[in-house]
Amino acid sequence: GSGDRILWLGQNSFRILELILAAAKLGAIVCPANWRQSPDELDFIVADAAPKLTVWQEMEVGERVRATQSFGKTGLWLRHDPDASGVSEYETFLAAAEPAGPLTFVDPALPLVMIYTAAFGGSPNGALITHNAIIGQSLVYGPARGITADYRYLNVGPMFHVATLMETLATFVMGGTNVFVPRNDPEEICRIVDAEGITGAFVIGPAMEQLAEANKDRRYNLKSLRALKGSEA
Repeated sequence: GSGDRILWLGQNSFRILELILAAAKLGAIVCPANWRQSPDELDFIVADAAPKLTVWQEMEVGERVRATQSFGKTGLWLRHDPDASGVSEYETFLAAAEPAGPLTFVDPALPLVMIYTAAFGGSPNGALITHNAIIGQSLVYGPARGITADYRYLNVGPMFHVATLMETLATFVMGGTNVFVPRNDPEEICRIVDAEGITGAFVIGPAMEQLAEANKDRRYNLKSLRALKGSEA
């Protein structure tokens, strides 16, 4: 409901955007947390956010998530990636729900996204971003970045960082296409750029060098890629 928090403990996924859109309809708040943190750091995030729903991932990060003291204890916890039998708790939960809920008015001045910042006074703080701020930022940032309905953005940077997420949201608001990869994998990125005609991505300097190395035999066509946010770093 309104003001409730939804916590994401996992790598990049289209389900983060799916959760943000669901939360926007309800007046809830989504926090994609830094999955690279230690179990103790993740415990702080869970205690501070007090989520009604936590969506978590087993692959690559599950050991760290399950090592937290709060695992499974605060609100509802749903694993989003499939288990050994191919079943996703998240998808099973969705399938059991009503196909459409009631439409309610949500004040656009309310927060929709929460991003944990660097520590002030010893502990991270959850910075709240409102509906109005996301739309306003997207309408300014989108044209400045050349984001249109033809834009195809590869979410390869971490979505718990606003530098990636602001382009994700701007691409959605401007009617473009978001494509998601769990994390930086140079050869997989090259393959997806080629297959999906990706036009923009968050790629910092060292990652650019990795892409060039992965495609040194020119087997992938990367000519569609024209906007590399962060490539100057």
